[in-house]
Amino acid sequence: MSSDQYTISEGEVVIITGHHIKLKLKSSKQQSLNRGALSNYENWVRQIDELLDIMVVEFNIPIFRDGKPLRKLRFLFEHLNGTKTTGDASYRANLQLCKIKNIVDSLVKIRTNNQVLKAIRKNLISEASGYSYWGFIFELMVAARLEEYGVSFLASDRRGGGADFVVNHKDSELFIECHSLFENSSGTSADNTMKKVERGIRKKEAKKYAGKNCALLLDITNLMDGDRKIDGNLHSLIPEKFKFGSIILCCSNMVVLDGVYRYGYGWARQDSNDMSSELRITLDRSFPIQSDCISVPVDGVLAF
Repeated sequence: MSSDQYTISEGEVVIITGHHIKLKLKSSKQQSLNRGALSNYENWVRQIDELLDIMVVEFNIPIFRDGKPLRKLRFLFEHLNGTKTTGDASYRANLQLCKIKNIVDSLVKIRTNNQVLKAIRKNLISEASGYSYWGFIFELMVAARLEEYGVSFLASDRRGGGADFVVNHKDSELFIECHSLFENSSGTSADNTMKKVERGIRKKEAKKYAGKNCALLLDITNLMDGDRKIDGNLHSLIPEKFKFGSIILCCSNMVVLDGVYRYGYGWARQDSNDMSSELRITLDRSFPIQSDCISVPVDGVLAF
């Protein structure tokens, strides 16, 4: 057998140790493993380590507590342990790499806005539940988008019951509220998904910030996973009447373009008739009607 290949037995474990993470590969059968395949695993660990280094060193976001990974970090890798939507390990591994790279890229974009960065960092180091943590990451993505397109904004004090972000546009005070929706079961019908979105909107309409000067951004990625199918476009999920100046449904996914995995997200925006002109100007800059489908390329294709 070539020196580039060796045999691993059923049940044998290959361990690849990085600076922050350790990847254990357990063989389900006796098989040959070549050096190229092993290099792909090692490259994946290296890229994850580099991204986590940035989180720890540049943004002081700890990933361990008492020698164990923070619960939030485990949620980042939850799909590596199995998923109902795909059995392709290469897809799942790259999805996690894309997600972490997106987090780091977003942190870099907001680093000059100290007040916002401080508020988001506080959320990211909290021992939040899985759903809450993904909600915090969605807020980070929105904040990065606002910062990238020159919107002047600050994070609200959550204790006061305000929206997530306050935008100062000339003499007007505008509000941006972020909310993530989740569905525990797969196979939900399009009708039930529409009801889930409407319930999320109505829940937020009870808040004091709901009005023509506020945009509500809903992350519906989880609702679109698995067997949940929607006929038509995302606009069909938005009710005809609502209290907000604008409703924006956001959804992320991963695709392969030219052999490179890319984590992208786009949105569907619906404005109310009495939306404030100041809010329209702000959204036209940062979340235009025509979604430009942001994508985050990740180097390397893993052939697991």
